[in-house]
Amino acid sequence: MDGSEALRFVIQARKPFDLIITDHQMPGMSGWEFVRQLREICLKAKVVVFSAHISAEDERRYKGLNVKKTLVKSGGFGELIGIVDGLAKLSPEARRFYWLGCGTALEER
Repeated sequence: MDGSEALRFVIQARKPFDLIITDHQMPGMSGWEFVRQLREICLKAKVVVFSAHISAEDERRYKGLNVKKTLVKSGGFGELIGIVDGLAKLSPEARRFYWLGCGTALEER
């Protein structure tokens, strides 16, 4: 899913999102541009940027957009699940996430 598709998905959602996980490097639109446009329509959602490479300058720019956490993918999905759990205050029953980018369900093991 590219950034434009993701924005349309957020806009068309029946309920607002509490938490959005995005990549920094997406086709068609950077993660920073996605979050910038997202903030214009969805000010309350917590955002986590999960990517293969994020520079110190990128982190600074994301903090300016109130991104809660930037995470390099080499940290693995376990670290991501811990961050999401902490931000979303999920119950053990609700610890299932859907990764839109690759269509994979993530479950705590």
